[in-house]
Amino acid sequence: MANLADSIEKIVREELSPGIQDALVELDPLFADIKQNTRSASQSEIGRDWKAIMTFITSLAGSLRAEADTAIEGDDLSYGTGAGEPAVIYSPSVTWPSIAESPAPGYVQRTIQLKRWKGNMFVPHDILRADRLTASIGSQVAATIKQTARMVAHHKANLFMASNATTRPLGVISAVITNGTTSQADAVVSLKTSTPLRRLQPGMVVDVHDASNSWVQLNDQTAAENVVIVKAVDPVTGYVTLTHTISTGRWAANLAEDDVIVLRKSFDASGGLGYGPKGPMYWMVNSGSVYGLNTAYYPQFKSLIQAVSGTLTNEVLRKYIGTYMNARSVGWWPDTLLTTSGVLSDYVGETDDIQRFQVQGAPVNVRGGFAAGTTFTYDGRTFPIRTSALMPGGELWGLRLKGNITRYTPPKLPGAGSSGEFDGDIEFVAPLGGLKGIWKHTTVNDALSPYVEAPFECIEEYAPEIIPGIRLTGLTEWTA
Repeated sequence: MANLADSIEKIVREELSPGIQDALVELDPLFADIKQNTRSASQSEIGRDWKAIMTFITSLAGSLRAEADTAIEGDDLSYGTGAGEPAVIYSPSVTWPSIAESPAPGYVQRTIQLKRWKGNMFVPHDILRADRLTASIGSQVAATIKQTARMVAHHKANLFMASNATTRPLGVISAVITNGTTSQADAVVSLKTSTPLRRLQPGMVVDVHDASNSWVQLNDQTAAENVVIVKAVDPVTGYVTLTHTISTGRWAANLAEDDVIVLRKSFDASGGLGYGPKGPMYWMVNSGSVYGLNTAYYPQFKSLIQAVSGTLTNEVLRKYIGTYMNARSVGWWPDTLLTTSGVLSDYVGETDDIQRFQVQGAPVNVRGGFAAGTTFTYDGRTFPIRTSALMPGGELWGLRLKGNITRYTPPKLPGAGSSGEFDGDIEFVAPLGGLKGIWKHTTVNDALSPYVEAPFECIEEYAPEIIPGIRLTGLTEWTA
């Protein structure tokens, strides 16, 4: 009799990766404009890491100069002597720009390292038993697939939009409401964050780190399996509840303001291990390097970064978008403005004082709010304003999205679970070890557990062709 794991294998293969992509678009509008490239990545010489080569054009080419006025007169013409027929040739007095005057296009190549995600999903033996109905198996596996896909998409979108290029936290603690001390009874802690609330979801496995950037882990892992989990997120009060998965766990130090919540096992002592692909917070800089390009030598890759410290107004947009557009060629202009709903609401509120109502004896017909597809127009060029619940609060970004940002992924490994099954980015690794399908038995201390697992990998990196953008910070957010 066939193993019932075989009957759910196709469901997992066909549904997990598309579910991740769908969830990405649902979580944040930016991902709908990202294109995928599965051909440019190649393995490095040691054959273990995937890399992609990016080429940036840094200058114009060729030469052009104006001749003196006399150059268009008769000395440019010479008439033939045979049979009185005129023959036009260039006279020796005409000179052309030499090769020494004609620069070649400047370009620089950089190799980017693709980032590897490792994931897993587990299914209890009980739902694989032969006496269970196929419909029951399908429904339970479908729920596992759906929530796994949402978990992967949520982490990807979170870290792509992370608020700080160095620490890149999921959350920054702004206040500890209850518990969170070294007392064992305070393992469950309630807190508030200064970062977007939607970044944290129940069921996420996280770590809490010290705010001093020393990255000393605050979670006292007396047992290797003791982890911190997001227990609840209250969208009304804004409170987040964290708890240990081991009842005897305790915090190694009291949680405090400015401590950070990060993806579990995403940092080592140096503070920079394995935190996913780069996003706009990485490539929008006005100093230092971006993708290995030193902006001191290539200043054209700098972005306009400005602290506004106030409400977003038309005056602010005109000032900084105009400054950016006047300094850049048309091909480097942004096509989208991205901000939070709080900043947009505060911006729209600025127009309340200029509303006019004309009654003239008729019943008043008032329409409030603001329409979808809010835009800003500068000198005839219209920029759509889109909102993201995952980007840093109080900011507005001007980015070139359409056809600009590429997600590099490697070709599929021969024999990997997703090869030939669907156009996705998930590779199930169990078949690479010689197993028939994507499932393998879960072991604990070399003993079988009552679960099967389907470990998978995702390898990717994001990179824009047009790097510079606009980043306005310190904008006021309207809040309830």
